[in-house]
Amino acid sequence: MKYVALDIDGWLGGSCARFLRKGEKAIWSDFIVLGGKGKGRFGFIELDKGMGYTRQQLLATCQCFSDKDIALFDACVDKCVNGVHEGDFADAPRLVLHPNNVYEIINWNTYQHSRYPKGLTEAEAKALKHNRPRPEQTPMGKEIGQASFIKHTLDEAIDTAMEVNPTIADKYLDARSKPSTKELRGMNKALKEAKLAEARRARGRQAVDENTGEISEMATPEGE
Repeated sequence: MKYVALDIDGWLGGSCARFLRKGEKAIWSDFIVLGGKGKGRFGFIELDKGMGYTRQQLLATCQCFSDKDIALFDACVDKCVNGVHEGDFADAPRLVLHPNNVYEIINWNTYQHSRYPKGLTEAEAKALKHNRPRPEQTPMGKEIGQASFIKHTLDEAIDTAMEVNPTIADKYLDARSKPSTKELRGMNKALKEAKLAEARRARGRQAVDENTGEISEMATPEGE
């Protein structure tokens, strides 16, 4: 199921409301729907790529059968193709008329969903969507993701090293240039093990007074 979008502000109080009469707005909305029908290219009112509807087909689609409705249709098309100039106000054209009675909706991509890119057929749009890689799969996305991982891992590793042993941190401060992912993982693992060993040693240097329950520092064994 396909949908098209309407500019709410423009439809209710903007140029569309100012320059198109009630019946003309109905015809213009039919044109927008035809542009999203996908029989030809999106954003183009055509039966097939480069082949437009006949005048009679458009009149029937817009349900303009009486002389009054046909005059309304012609007035709407004229305004949409040539624009409107009323005193100090003007409305830019909305349509371009191409050979073979093909109409192009000028601002299609501005208001319609990106799943209906202007100038593509429905099959081409689906193929493009299917083959389009996710952002993280593109070369730039991979590079940004890798850089983000490296920065986060390296910063975390150096912060951990500064807490455990500044000497270890100094060893890796120059690694901010181009460390490999493998090196970073190894460094992180070594630093976490060093921190864990330091915590174990700290617990081993503490003693609990059985009478008071207070924790006191024990003498550090020689060689530590």
